[in-house]
Amino acid sequence: MTDDKSTADSRSADDRPDTGGTQPGDTPGDTPGDTPGVIAFPPLILAAALVLAILLGYLIPVDLEPEDYSVEIRVAGAALLALGALLGVTGILAFRAAGTNVEPHKPSLVVVDQGPYRFTRNPMYLGLISVHLGITLIASLDWGLATVIPLAALLHYGVVLREEAYLLAKFDAEYASFLDRTRRWL
Repeated sequence: MTDDKSTADSRSADDRPDTGGTQPGDTPGDTPGDTPGVIAFPPLILAAALVLAILLGYLIPVDLEPEDYSVEIRVAGAALLALGALLGVTGILAFRAAGTNVEPHKPSLVVVDQGPYRFTRNPMYLGLISVHLGITLIASLDWGLATVIPLAALLHYGVVLREEAYLLAKFDAEYASFLDRTRRWL
């Protein structure tokens, strides 16, 4: 004979009672599959692009650095890095102030149109591109200029377009209005 506790503990997730699609700890408004299905966590895409630039620099060295690689170039890189960080942080703060999830693998709860979202629909992703370019200039990553192209393409096709389709399906006219009044990038 088995006791009820051991039977309940041995159940797989598929055997659990239906709780309306939510489990303890779920965010209010969560429903199964309620995410945009982005290809990867966007900061990981940035990290992969930077690692690729470094690896290519070792495997296929090119010397694009001018002989007089100046402090001005590194200052420009620092400015791009700071701008990217500012865009990212203000985008995250706007999401938190609106009460929605920042992580793209969690459901969006509201349309955010405040903070940097008044000017661009994608400040966090613009920030990632800016950070990439800043690090490229600061560290003199010759291949960094080449890897910014796949970074931007992966963010655009693998993240942004998927998020836009998801948000339009979820928020309909409210998000359509946001699309009409706010640029995708700049």
